Amino acid sequence: MRRKNSISRPQAYPLCSMVEALNQDVFSQILSFVYERETLYTIIHSIPLYHPLLDITLRRLCQLPMPLSCKGLETKDQVFELLVLSSKPFLLADAIRHLVVETSRYSGQPGDAALRQHLTDLFQKTRNLQVLDWSGAGPSTKDLGVLRGLHNLKTLRVDCHGPMTRPRWEPSWDIAQFVSTLGPNLTHLELRKINLEMYNSLLAHKSSFTSYHSLEHLALDLIEVTWDLDGPIPGATETIVFTNLGFPAVKELELKMDDLLIAAERVGPMALIDWEPLKTLRIFVNPYRSKKCLYNMRFFMALPPDKFSSLATLEIRDKIQYESRWRWPDEEADPDYEPWDDSSRTYWGLVPHFLSSVRSGSLPNLVNLWVNENALSMPKNAPQEGIFSEGAEFYSVDELWAVEDGDEEENARKAEWISILRAVFVRLESLRVGFGPLSAREVGRVLECCSSDKLTQFGFQYSWQVIERDWTISPALLEQLRLFPKLTSVHLLQPRPRTQDVYRLPWRTMNGRTLDDISAIFKSNPNICHVGVGQNAVWERRCFPPALHLDTGDIILTQNAFLHIRLRKNEEVPRFFDIGELAEYGEFAYRPRQVLADDVRELRNVLRRFFVAAVILTASATHLPPSLPIDPDARD
Repeated sequence: MRRKNSISRPQAYPLCSMVEALNQDVFSQILSFVYERETLYTIIHSIPLYHPLLDITLRRLCQLPMPLSCKGLETKDQVFELLVLSSKPFLLADAIRHLVVETSRYSGQPGDAALRQHLTDLFQKTRNLQVLDWSGAGPSTKDLGVLRGLHNLKTLRVDCHGPMTRPRWEPSWDIAQFVSTLGPNLTHLELRKINLEMYNSLLAHKSSFTSYHSLEHLALDLIEVTWDLDGPIPGATETIVFTNLGFPAVKELELKMDDLLIAAERVGPMALIDWEPLKTLRIFVNPYRSKKCLYNMRFFMALPPDKFSSLATLEIRDKIQYESRWRWPDEEADPDYEPWDDSSRTYWGLVPHFLSSVRSGSLPNLVNLWVNENALSMPKNAPQEGIFSEGAEFYSVDELWAVEDGDEEENARKAEWISILRAVFVRLESLRVGFGPLSAREVGRVLECCSSDKLTQFGFQYSWQVIERDWTISPALLEQLRLFPKLTSVHLLQPRPRTQDVYRLPWRTMNGRTLDDISAIFKSNPNICHVGVGQNAVWERRCFPPALHLDTGDIILTQNAFLHIRLRKNEEVPRFFDIGELAEYGEFAYRPRQVLADDVRELRNVLRRFFVAAVILTASATHLPPSLPIDPDARD
């Protein structure tokens, strides 16, 4: 029996003169600037079912990551049915390149059965699927059997942690079936929530992995799932001895791990792959117990820099809690709320051992250095013994450059540190510095070490607390940016204090100071095309070629930033901007679509008026529902 409101196969019908007059190319170009799926769903429900613009909208929808979840399937069933049942020469499902699957964390949930059926139907149509992002309970043997026919599938991101009702030491999915089906064709593999059993399963198939010559990008999440069954700490512990998995061609490695795993002087999880072919190394470091940090990381002391001859990009994301950055100095903390401020970690051996090897010819291809917090800061004291020892106190950039009277030994140590920084920075094309909050003068000292003929991207944490809250960003800082003719991207990792809920908004009434700062940066250098503020909020010039004189209206917020920020990946945002301060409590409180509700309603009304004539003509000619039913309870 047909379900109510189900969609029959589209049939061709004569286009009226009004439809023939529509410029489909223009409509397609307009949609290319729409990144929000909910907005596209609104447009789809506003277009007559057999109108040619519906195909254009569906194609645009297929260009974005397509979500398929066990939650709320009813609201999108008809769109998926249209994708699957389309019998036109251009199969819409063939246009899907990126599918995001979300299964239930609990086995036996009713939504999972419907989801599996959707997958079976959809995979038979998505012959051009390139990216599969699978969260929740991993793919079953049956799922992998269906997926093995998708020869264009090159990227797989999958959770390795099974349903909550499954014993925690069991792997989530059949790695043996994966090894013989999808694995050999993949170029990107991201394994999330790896537990000890899954790690042992990977080791058991090491001989098979040696034939994975296409796999160049590997991401491993060693954080969330408990490895030590006798201990309370989630994630791999310092007692785990890692072994090479056998992948022969990995050029980009991304490791997400707790600080406990790299606190000791040993290579740790870096032993999982060969180092010689590695071009990109990304290390994400989290506190090993929620907010509690370990302060002394000795990981780099054990890495031989001469083994990283291909390394071009080194990224370290150091995550700590430092909530007072969101306040101005004259503000008092909430008496009913105790903010959590933590010290930065010290990466012993990063500068004086690993990066210093540049002067002797090692790391010959390093051109991108992306770090944060105080990863590059010089500690004032020697490292203490023990993993759980206290953190070091750091020199600020001004203190590092200052010569101390009567302390020749310390002055020599400072000069050596600066010499290493100069040798590294002068060769870089992209730099995100980790010296803590920087004043305008300190930013100038850092940029003096860089080459104006090479540097194209620069990110730093600005010390807002040294200026008055009503002042625009320092003119001295802008003057430093002006001196770099090839600079195209600037990233302020820390937004202004008290702007965590509004700094992504393009309205002057709510976010005027940030707009002034961004406009001033654009005016300082006509070659700057993108300015990032915080995490994934990227502003870009509207006018091309770059103009020296521009109004605030000449800058726009990249549409990508209006997605659910930090709640899902967005590949449209350049990787360089995918880091920065975002208040933990604001992460889920911020809902950009609530702010855009009036705009979305207006768009819906315009589309309804625009297509009213076509709706009447189509309905009378076909005697079928003129458009997809609009859910009155749909989110604006």
